[in-house]
Amino acid sequence: MKSLIGVLLLAGALMTACTLTMLAAPKTPASFVSLTLVYACIGGMAYAACYAVVLEAAGTVAAASKCDLLISISNMPIAAMTMIDGAAQTRWGSDGMLLTETLVGLGAIVFFAGVAAATRGKAADRLTMA
Repeated sequence: MKSLIGVLLLAGALMTACTLTMLAAPKTPASFVSLTLVYACIGGMAYAACYAVVLEAAGTVAAASKCDLLISISNMPIAAMTMIDGAAQTRWGSDGMLLTETLVGLGAIVFFAGVAAATRGKAADRLTMA
């Protein structure tokens, strides 16, 4: 599980770096296409790691129901970020939207790294106490 969390944090860092690169890159069709493809590939890595965490957390009892519930919950931040990006695009244009995406990504990395550090070893401790 630790390595999966590391992959999620790495994907977040790479996506944040990609949005920062998009912000600094020239606004040309070639730049847009190439950086959007890179962003989508990194997003695929993040989705794969997220699904792996969900599958591991679901266990074997009622796994399909647990997976559906956890994955549906994981879609809520995606929908929220779409609304945030849309509002930023409307208010500040493309550069403002990319900056917003970058700042939210940095905040998410800090938050989830803190959660991972604070909960490290907690599940193993519960198993040994039982």
